[in-house]
Amino acid sequence: SFMTVSLFGCGSKGGADTADTADTPGSENAEEDPGNATDSESGTKASSDIKICYSIKGKNAWLEEQGRGCIEACEKLGIPAPTIVYNEDQADAASQSQSIEDMIALEPDAIIVDPTQAEVIATVLNKAADQGIIVVETDTVGQLDMVSASVGLDEYNAAYEQAKTMCGALNEGDKAVIVAGTQGDNNAENRLKGQQDACKDAGIEVLDAQYADFSADKAGSVMEDMITRFDGEFQAVITPSDDMTLACINALRQAGILDQVKVAGYGGFQIAVDAIKEGSMYMTVGMKPYQCGYQSVEIINDIITKDEYPKEDFIDVGAEMVTAE
Repeated sequence: SFMTVSLFGCGSKGGADTADTADTPGSENAEEDPGNATDSESGTKASSDIKICYSIKGKNAWLEEQGRGCIEACEKLGIPAPTIVYNEDQADAASQSQSIEDMIALEPDAIIVDPTQAEVIATVLNKAADQGIIVVETDTVGQLDMVSASVGLDEYNAAYEQAKTMCGALNEGDKAVIVAGTQGDNNAENRLKGQQDACKDAGIEVLDAQYADFSADKAGSVMEDMITRFDGEFQAVITPSDDMTLACINALRQAGILDQVKVAGYGGFQIAVDAIKEGSMYMTVGMKPYQCGYQSVEIINDIITKDEYPKEDFIDVGAEMVTAE
């Protein structure tokens, strides 16, 4: 099941004739575009005639920022409001696949996708690309080969910098634990590897790393288990998500050891910034989801209106390490 934020008239799957009317970049659909839809000399399309759909892998404050970036880029460039679908469950690739099928029926010029499981949705995205629909991936990138561009964060490097910054605040001989994301998820695995490598390079032993499926509830349970198993042995907790970090902080607080442990988050949510200000969280990775959505639309606009593709396959939106300083 998935949540839809429909920002232009979103027809039902059965209501669209996909046989021969799918708009391809550079094509002109006379029925839909009675006006001057294309630049007659170059065959490119005007921004005001571009139709964009965005499939986002889940719904939380961070992921909604991607949607906001997409909407505001469309407003700025004069592109009609996009159709945005938020998947209800980040583990449910089948529902995301179905929502992309529904998008194809709308005959968009471009589909932006933040994939749940790339291997599951690749088939339907290949179908979109075969119909001339531009595909741009955001946030969870590097696993799809039909895309025109990938816009996101170098997750390994960002996580490495996170753990390096954290380790810099620890003493020789201190130990850490990692509460990780979802096993097999590309972003989660890259973050975990970056964190582990940085700790190793800094000489900080990682006592354990446990997956918690990007769930605050599971992260809290994992943290409680680690507190019991490693009573007083670790001085740092590293996580891949601010929601999870706050759950870990609650568990540490309830165990009465929060003042002995530094906690590193990832995401840059306002709640994390507030926690850093009050002193319960040491740091977080300030990510830029808004830029993922915004820059994806800019790329699509350049491709469709100017036939200009990005020089690099991967566009890194960057991150900043947020500490009290």
